[in-house]
Amino acid sequence: MNVLLSPQSTELIQQMVDSGRYQTADQVLEEALLALDDQLRLERLRAAIDIGDEQLERGEYELLTPELIEEMNQSAREKWRNGHQPDPDVCP
Repeated sequence: MNVLLSPQSTELIQQMVDSGRYQTADQVLEEALLALDDQLRLERLRAAIDIGDEQLERGEYELLTPELIEEMNQSAREKWRNGHQPDPDVCP
């Protein structure tokens, strides 16, 4: 894959390599992409929290009991057996 960068971006990457923190431009870009992925995941998490907060305000919730946890686990196992992958935003 070829990527065309602005002169400012190229200079910034070179400064980071020259600082000694990174050995190559590839390492700089790899870390930047990982940070971007983390940022996007955090944005999705915050949006999900906002939805949960709104549901709490409307009284739309269930208490987390051992029985509910077992129900959730059984449902997850069934979905897994049927070939559904877990949502990465809710998995460690």
